[in-house]
Amino acid sequence: PGIKSAAPGDHAKRCGISSPDHDCRLNWDKSSKAMEPDIAVEVVTGIKDHSITLGALIADDDASTIKCIREEVDATVDKWADLSHTKKNFLGRLDEAKSKHKELKSMKTS
Repeated sequence: PGIKSAAPGDHAKRCGISSPDHDCRLNWDKSSKAMEPDIAVEVVTGIKDHSITLGALIADDDASTIKCIREEVDATVDKWADLSHTKKNFLGRLDEAKSKHKELKSMKTS
């Protein structure tokens, strides 16, 4: 079967250009959890195919993505947490601590 219509395909059609084959949510046959690691591996492979050295990947705390990149593309890539997820996780843990320690209850965390 051909590629189903998706945002990149629709955009290409409107612009009169061809759309490369791509995986999207409309034709993805694996679990949604598998999509991010698969796309990350594809992107990092493409970067390396252009002789670009990737030293670090900045992403959320999904361990499956960096695991797949290290297993399938480059075992030396570092993984850094993005600021948004780091802040969210830190504030969540701080709120947990506030609920357990009364001296922290008056502390503003947002």
